[in-house]
Amino acid sequence: MKTKIVYYLAIVFALVSCESALDVYPFQSLESGQAIKNENDLRFAINGCYDAFQLAGYYNRSLVLFSELVSDNAYNGGTIIEYGQLNNHVILEDNTVISGIWSAIYIGINRVNTALYHLERLDDIPSDRKTVYEAELRFMRALHYYNLAILFGDVPIRLTPTLSLDDLHVPLSSQADVLNDVVLADLEFAEGKLENVNPKRATNTAVNALLARLHQFRGDHAAAISYATEVIENSGRILDPDYASLFTDQVSMESIFEIDFTEQDGNRMAQYLFPSSMAGRYEVAPEENLLDAYEANDIRKEASFSLEGPDPYSIKYNDITYGSDNVYVFRLAEMYLVRAEALARSNGDISDIHSDINAIRARASLEPVNAVDYDELLLIIERERRLEFAFEGHRWFDLVRTNRAVEVLDKVTSADQYYLPIPLSETNTNEAI
Repeated sequence: MKTKIVYYLAIVFALVSCESALDVYPFQSLESGQAIKNENDLRFAINGCYDAFQLAGYYNRSLVLFSELVSDNAYNGGTIIEYGQLNNHVILEDNTVISGIWSAIYIGINRVNTALYHLERLDDIPSDRKTVYEAELRFMRALHYYNLAILFGDVPIRLTPTLSLDDLHVPLSSQADVLNDVVLADLEFAEGKLENVNPKRATNTAVNALLARLHQFRGDHAAAISYATEVIENSGRILDPDYASLFTDQVSMESIFEIDFTEQDGNRMAQYLFPSSMAGRYEVAPEENLLDAYEANDIRKEASFSLEGPDPYSIKYNDITYGSDNVYVFRLAEMYLVRAEALARSNGDISDIHSDINAIRARASLEPVNAVDYDELLLIIERERRLEFAFEGHRWFDLVRTNRAVEVLDKVTSADQYYLPIPLSETNTNEAI
């Protein structure tokens, strides 16, 4: 009977995606307790949890490029039909880019849940070390569910590994419940418990950065200010004085959490962004209005984009041969702008808002701002976020979070378009939806 369950699970997930079939089958093909038998096995499994962030549907490509295509930052310059749907905001349930994002994130969740399941059953690890491992895993799960909630709104909550066909049938939970009961709960558990300082792994600073982003999304301005301030003042990170050096092969001094890619384990960002004359696909090209939004002396433009003949393209990811460019999830500049926005939305001190905005503008070789109207300051912050994080996967989520997408984007006419449809692959297999 167990063999049949493994076989049927493999078939079900193969129908969802190749990534899912490859990921779920190894977990299901092992007896409970055999997959992770000791601390060394656990460390190996945790490395596998980090690898999930590298999937094609995730930070390897789709999640980052999605935010650019559905916003005013980019258009689809290539031939992928599903990218055209994103750009035109006619997104169908069978869109393979969207189903790929969904599958990749749930693969990551299932890996974390599996590691947590076995961690609880390992008796030879001291409790203090088990706490650190659990905090690391729950940070990753919090990030997965945060991404799901801001993309899809209401989603199924799965907090245990998929061990039988019955585990596939989980009803939708509201976005608020996902953010409160999973993301916030996991982060509050992880807070202050991590020992690592490498931005390629989960750290206390990364936990605080996600808490700042979470509270910004939820509109808790005081909490967003508190966590952003903790990162700015106590993390040891500093703004890299050279904006262009953020996108080299060196780990930046302002990196908080980034997805590590190597020549042996690369992404396809540059391939999808570079023009065909440079061996790229040019699937995602910068909009002219994005390039025009930079002020004349803004060094970020030259550090972010280049020209190949008449074609502008992003150079934040430039290893087209191997795809070894790391992809940022959090960097310190975001925390300055999170705090500035939260201060502006809560009628905070104008000089403090100026200080945070101008820290970012000074690095870009721009003159300081001196606006005193809160609404004007919010628009300035929105613009700074757009230019600072162009092609890093922020723009769409900023417009949704501030309810500005309808006003800014011609093809978005209703807030009903803010969240993606649940993929057909999920509704076909999950009988609880």
